Amino acid sequence: VSTERFLNALDKGIGFAGAALALDHGDVQRPAQGVSSGDGVIFGDRLCRIVPDSVREIPWESPTRNLLFLADFEEPEGPLQPRNVYRRVLARARAQGLRAFHSSEYEFTMFEETPRSVREKDYRGLRLATLDNSYHLMLRQGVGSGFYNALMDCCKRMDIPLEGVHEEMGAGFMEAALAYGEGVRAADDAMLFKTVAKIVAQRHDKLITFMARWSNRADGQSGHIHVSLRDEQGDPVFHDPSEPRGMSRTMRHFVGGVQRLLPEFLILFGPTVNSFRRYQPW
Repeated sequence: VSTERFLNALDKGIGFAGAALALDHGDVQRPAQGVSSGDGVIFGDRLCRIVPDSVREIPWESPTRNLLFLADFEEPEGPLQPRNVYRRVLARARAQGLRAFHSSEYEFTMFEETPRSVREKDYRGLRLATLDNSYHLMLRQGVGSGFYNALMDCCKRMDIPLEGVHEEMGAGFMEAALAYGEGVRAADDAMLFKTVAKIVAQRHDKLITFMARWSNRADGQSGHIHVSLRDEQGDPVFHDPSEPRGMSRTMRHFVGGVQRLLPEFLILFGPTVNSFRRYQPW
């Protein structure tokens, strides 16, 4: 947006289509209370508030237009926005004297393709960036240093705490690990990393996917979420040396809650048909 509009939005907010909360990755309308109904999606602009402390620097833009800000929907879309869902969970944790810390670890596949080439091929016969298993192989890391360095530098400029990126055990298979953080900021980092990684890849004439399994012949990919809780003084509450295996009662209840609510959590944990292509019967 223009500088004038941005400065005005800082004070008065900015209009954005609420339909963004009711469209999936293919722009298919989905039911969302207050946003879409049987008659379709409400495409009128709704009020958003820019979050000043969410500012990031975009490395590939000119100095006059290189800032990225996140924005939060206000009512009635506010409760549906993922950042606000997170805040509600965080508030419940804080009411119990707990602080939430977490980080994300992403696996993805990289192709020697472009968005246009994969469509022209009907997503068949795709060329992988590497042909063999190459876990932490220095040869592969050296050959692919242009992409790796660009991704590391980009994340540093955007204040995304990328600790490392390397090749995993599978053709074209990669892994990236983010450092842990507290609260919604860590979730913002995880979301932005996926988009930034795709941009950097395409700027290097490559294409990456985070799909759970892009082919029945390919290795499965996952997104690991590492979670810990601390008390208000910053001390970890999951560890207790007096308990079996050092697992505190708080951690046992935490794990039990995850197991109990896993069926409901699958709407987030496995949101697409492709998600289930990686699961195996227990």
